[in-house]
Formats: sequence, structure tokens, C-alpha cells
Amino acid sequence: MSAATTSTEIFPVPNVPAIEFHAVTRPRPTDAEEALAQLEALRDLYDWQNIPPALNQNLTIQSVAEYARAWKLINDQLPYDIQWLKELDGRSVPGADNIQVQKIDNTKKSQLDWLENRLPNQLADSAKYTRQFISGCIDPIMWQHISKAADCDMSDSSQVRNVLGRPELNETRAQQIRQVAEGFEAAILFDNLLGIESDWSQKKNAFREMVLRYQEKLAAAAEAIQPPEDIGDSELRKIAQQVMTDKQYRFPKPVRIIVNAPKRSSGKDHYTIDFGERSIEKSAYRWDEFQVATIEKEGDQYFLYYNTLLNYEVGPHTVPTGKWVLGPRHKSAPISAVHAKD
Repeated sequence: MSAATTSTEIFPVPNVPAIEFHAVTRPRPTDAEEALAQLEALRDLYDWQNIPPALNQNLTIQSVAEYARAWKLINDQLPYDIQWLKELDGRSVPGADNIQVQKIDNTKKSQLDWLENRLPNQLADSAKYTRQFISGCIDPIMWQHISKAADCDMSDSSQVRNVLGRPELNETRAQQIRQVAEGFEAAILFDNLLGIESDWSQKKNAFREMVLRYQEKLAAAAEAIQPPEDIGDSELRKIAQQVMTDKQYRFPKPVRIIVNAPKRSSGKDHYTIDFGERSIEKSAYRWDEFQVATIEKEGDQYFLYYNTLLNYEVGPHTVPTGKWVLGPRHKSAPISAVHAKD
């Protein structure tokens, strides 16, 4: 996979149609009942419950698009309805009596106060807090974590091993890259839909370049990592082959098995745990062990694992004695396909 392709894939492609706005032009009322009905419709449209609440969790491109659509529906129509209210005069409504004129004018005054003085502030606050939330999702700590890996000194084998050669860190970075990338796309979409000028696109490009450097060094680290040498013990290799392909261990059949350390004997002496009035006797454990490196395929990547094989002469009740079993194992670094095979 080329670096350019990888960079493109980390950024989700927003599939969001443009928000089309068509202003609603309200006609002049032909009588008092129509005027009051129009005022009631405006009250319902601009009810405070219709103001979209600021986003504060589960950021997605879709949630940003839905928020912006609801926000713009109110914000963009607002000037037209304010103007309509200003032009409305109860005395000019055909057939309106004095009581109806007073009701129309009082309702108009109340709604103008809400639409001109208070609603815009609530809309602005909702958009401000949403934008702050989106900005916060582009976590600077995550950025620094990825930046540190991107700046790894490839001439320092210890740094390469500890920064780029640890699968759990690379998996965490992959999640962080996806999260930050979606945050950038959400921020750019939000500002575009609401007509806000920003520098998110420039920051996104800087982030893309950083991710490219990291991915290139990650690939180079995988190429540089060599599997350990096999000690050439055919008897131990046969044992390793049997244990590492045993179906009771639920992992894929290794691509390669390497006996990288000789057999050695170990044990734990008999001891007593004293509880004062009583004590517990513990039996000694005795076992043989040797180490096996395996190369295992996960998806389209290869990883190096280190496994300890154990044969207990005397052991805990949880393991069989007199046969070789798989003991502790841990996942090490990714390794290139070239080095994965014999």
C-alpha cells in the first residue's frame, strides 16, 4: 500500500448533501384570525425547544450535518420573519376590532423581543459550544503521541523498538489517528455549513503529513526487524511444532516456528506459609522450559510472538504434568512479509 493511499484512507469522505435554503415568505393577513394564526405558527417554529442543543458527545460527520441543518433552518429564516413582524400592524389588518388589534400588537411585540434580542444569543451559544466540542475532539495529547512516533530516530534501535515496535502502542495510535481525522472532517464540515472562516484545512494537511511520516517509519521498522535465530535443536523443534499447532490454543497456525532458546530446568522450593495458629504447606514446583518465537499472520500483517513452553514434573493443579504445554506468551513487533517466511 502506498503512503499516499494510506493517507487518503484515514480521512472519512463526508457524504453530506448541501443544505439548500428557501426562505418562506409569509403573506399579509387578510383578517384578524389569519394574523393570529400566523403569529401562533411563528411562536411554534421559534420555540426554544426547537433550538438544536449543542453537540457534546458521540461526534460523527452525520451528527454534525444534522445539527447544522436544524440550526440553519432557524437561523437563516429568522431575518425574514423579523421583517414580516415589523411590517405587521394590528390596525391595518382588515376587519380587526380593537381587542384583536391589541392582541395582534402585543403578541407581535413579545415575539419581536424573543426573535431579535434573545433567540440569536441562544443560537450563537449553541453553535459556539458545539464548535468548542468539535475542536476538543482533535485532542492535542493524541496529536503529540502520534507526533512523537513520527519523529522517531530510526538510527536508534532502542527507540525504534520501544516506540514503533510495540503493537499495543501502534494499535492505540491507529485509533487516535482515526478519531483525530474524523474530528478534522467534522470541524471543516461544521464551519463550511455555518459559513465560518477557519484554518482547519491547513491543520488537517499538517496532520496528514505527520501521519505519513509515522506510517513510513512504521513500515521501515517492520522491514528492519529480523526474527531471532533458530538454535537448531530438532527435538525441541518437534515439540514446539506439536504444541504451537494444538487446536486447544485458539490462535491461527503460525507461519513460522523458531526455537530461539535451549531447554533449561527450573523450580520452586517447598515452603510453608505461617498464619500463627496454623500454617499451609506448599509443594515444590519443578519444570523444564524453553522459548519459541512464532510469526503469526493477523489480517494482512505479520507479528512476532515470544512463547514459553513448559513441562511440569511437579506443578500446580491447573496444569497437566509430564507433557509440554504453552506457558506465557506475548506479542512483539510487526515484521515484514519478507522476513516472516523461512
